[in-house]
Amino acid sequence: MRILAASEPSKADKLNEDWFSASPNLVVVLDGATARTDTGCIHGVSWYAAQLGASLSAQASDASIALPAALAAAIENVANQHRECDLNSPGTPSAAVAVLRRAQSYLEYLVLGDVGIILASDSTLSVITDDRVDKSAQPERRAADAYPIGSAEKAEALVRMKHAELAARNAPGGSGSPPPTPRP
Repeated sequence: MRILAASEPSKADKLNEDWFSASPNLVVVLDGATARTDTGCIHGVSWYAAQLGASLSAQASDASIALPAALAAAIENVANQHRECDLNSPGTPSAAVAVLRRAQSYLEYLVLGDVGIILASDSTLSVITDDRVDKSAQPERRAADAYPIGSAEKAEALVRMKHAELAARNAPGGSGSPPPTPRP
């Protein structure tokens, strides 16, 4: 198995909000959700992604734990690490997640949010994505796209879009409800 990863912070003066780990049987990738609103958290997205990634890697390394259960346990673990923060704030740090685990005769995966997994074998590429974030907040997304990058109007429209996205998270069918994990 060949694994390639690269990540840079969105701006030179910001911490990187991405995180990844790889071992022979497990790959975990997190893309921290850029905070465009108050988060209610003193730690920040970079801290959250690192803590969640480490906890998820530990949980998912146990093949007897289903990947959605491993993610749930990791989220609970990280929540317990910062109870002094307002974890009910809609802007609480979050991250998109991709997990790929090799079992004896098959691969398991979980993709949540706007990250993906690309599998290549011989001449076949398989792309595994979760496009629910892109499908949320459509009117707000179109409004934000109408303004030039860097403008005050775009910044304001992006905040409105983020609020609409956050409202769809962790709701039935929303962009934070894990899709079913395929089983062999």
